[in-house]
Amino acid sequence: GGPAGLSVAAQLLRKLPKEERDVVVVEPSEWHYYQPWWTMAAGGLADIEESRRLMASVMPRRALWLRAAATAVDPDRCAVRLSDGTEVRYDHLVVAAGIQTVWDDIPGLSESIGRGGVSSVYDYRYAPLVWEDVQRIRDQGGGRVLFTQPQSGVKCGGSPQKIMWLADDWWRREGVREGVDVHYCTGTHNLFSVEKYSKALEQMQRARGVRVSYGHELVAIDGPRKTATFRVEDGSLVQLPYDMLHVTPHMGPPAFIRESPLSDEEKGYVDVDQWTLRHRRYPNVWALGDCSSLPTSKTAAAITAQAPVLVHNLLATMRGQPANAHYDGYTSCPLITKRGGVILAEFKYGGEVKETFPRILDQGTESRLLYYLKTIVFPWAYWNLMLVGRWYGPRGKGDLPPHPRPGHRVEAPLLSEDHRVPVGLLCAPRAGRALAGRGRPSLLRARPFTSRAPRPCLLCRREPDARRAVVRAAGHLRALLGRHRHVAASVKCSVVVHMNHAGRSGVAPAAAVETSGGQEDNGT
Repeated sequence: GGPAGLSVAAQLLRKLPKEERDVVVVEPSEWHYYQPWWTMAAGGLADIEESRRLMASVMPRRALWLRAAATAVDPDRCAVRLSDGTEVRYDHLVVAAGIQTVWDDIPGLSESIGRGGVSSVYDYRYAPLVWEDVQRIRDQGGGRVLFTQPQSGVKCGGSPQKIMWLADDWWRREGVREGVDVHYCTGTHNLFSVEKYSKALEQMQRARGVRVSYGHELVAIDGPRKTATFRVEDGSLVQLPYDMLHVTPHMGPPAFIRESPLSDEEKGYVDVDQWTLRHRRYPNVWALGDCSSLPTSKTAAAITAQAPVLVHNLLATMRGQPANAHYDGYTSCPLITKRGGVILAEFKYGGEVKETFPRILDQGTESRLLYYLKTIVFPWAYWNLMLVGRWYGPRGKGDLPPHPRPGHRVEAPLLSEDHRVPVGLLCAPRAGRALAGRGRPSLLRARPFTSRAPRPCLLCRREPDARRAVVRAAGHLRALLGRHRHVAASVKCSVVVHMNHAGRSGVAPAAAVETSGGQEDNGT
């Protein structure tokens, strides 16, 4: 029921034929949240209530909604167990369970959060309290303010800085910034993982007088004494007092993923191929978003590029076609640095910059245009495009191969590894599926077809001809087997061609091509 699951479900329902629209969404929540809005609410730019809508209002209408939580996955049996005791069997499983916020992982955090100046933008309950603490610092004329970020991965890793820059900007506007000691403590060794944007943020940090402590990992909070304990690189502990503490909690995969065979050994996320989003060991399991092991930042923008790739590859697999769409690691982080200024960081795998507007503006500097994109365009696109399956990443459908169609092979190999001959490569592009065994191709059958707009043959690219189509189909079949002598040696090939004129204007003749081979299937 998050942005990843809903966008994939919506896109699948848009592309699947009516008879194949069997999509189930497992989601226990009553509300759906637009979480980037929480940072804006914490900075005094928006109302927190605008960040949520009823789950029923955003759930795809043609999907079957099971209002329960997943508690276990058995990929060997293709089954998911739910919190109400139900067991759901699947043909394909898309895991989009998000990431869990672990509030009790840091001693003292669960007891201090929401009181005594300790707050966080990473929860609907606590984000409004951040804005209250920012106003309290203004009212008292200043104070010591700490912003933390752990070394481990979190969703929307730019949020700790976003709220820091927004608070800094507002204190300047209110004339109390000189009395505020802004201190950013991060467990990493830079302000951003991409060098271009890290340099821009470092320059801004020096200009605004923000103290930064690298290699400082928050390990404990003493709420009554208002002190935060950090572990530094040499292993020693440092205590810092605070009047306001913004905490970025530790995060990790849900327990049912971490304890299942789907998880990777390192961090417990769903172990998927970083290009196709397909599980490395279970070919009918897919994953995207925060719960996946993809080596990229966990953001909603990344999901906009992941969802179309996953949907394309899943549909291609259902059609017996190769999963030939690749995700390049695209993600985005619109760093809101002040009221009216945003740095739009866009990059892909390896920290390589991949910007949308390189010829229009420098996305590494503060821009008012990008601010309007962040505060107006992106929220609208999220509710009206992404969740309904109409947002296909920053470059639309241009990054995807031709969409797979039922009975039509697209860029399929001439012969698959299990020796199945792809029928769709013949001159009958609308033929049925190949009825082939898992061993040698002892049986290949192309069922009769009709088409009002015949497509050209995928091998010779020639337009279909009523009298010669099936003859060329037989020739292609012989050529196909001739290229793979190890297969042809085990196949006794006899081509039977039937002509059946439908007698209707504009309708191509039906064709049936059969090959029989071996003694196992001698009755073809």
